[in-house]
Amino acid sequence: MFQGVFLALAIIIAIVFAGFIFLSLVSYPIFAILYVLCASGILIAALSLSGKISGSFIDGILGASRRKRSFREQLSGDLERTKECKRKEDFGQALCMINEYLDQDPDYPEALYLKAQILSEGFGRFAEARRYLKQIIQMIPDDQTFHRWALSYYDEVKEMEKREETQLTSNEK
Repeated sequence: MFQGVFLALAIIIAIVFAGFIFLSLVSYPIFAILYVLCASGILIAALSLSGKISGSFIDGILGASRRKRSFREQLSGDLERTKECKRKEDFGQALCMINEYLDQDPDYPEALYLKAQILSEGFGRFAEARRYLKQIIQMIPDDQTFHRWALSYYDEVKEMEKREETQLTSNEK
């Protein structure tokens, strides 16, 4: 309520200043400049206090609203840093980071998929990796691409596990 009153008051003051500007242009141009600066300051203060200026000045003036970022969008930088650790084969750090991420958002398919990759490729923990992939497969509809990726990687993890078992048995002989 006070915001609207303050904005209306600021507009009235700006109109009064506009009258002074017109009169000052005729007699003293320096006063016109001072009036413009004062009126601008009052309008900017009114707009910011009324919530019209939120993100940037232009957005506030034009009335553009700012879209709120989802929780997952806010954490996307964390996920990217985790992917970078995995690419650098720093699997220990990547696992710590993905666990922190999953503590905050335990049902995010992309994070679960990344954890499955880290577990299988970095630590050879294939059973755990398959468990996370099963979770993804169950939560995502069959017709979505990510579901197919999880299925494909599930099969790949099974193959990695077979290769490792074969290699272990051949080394024992």
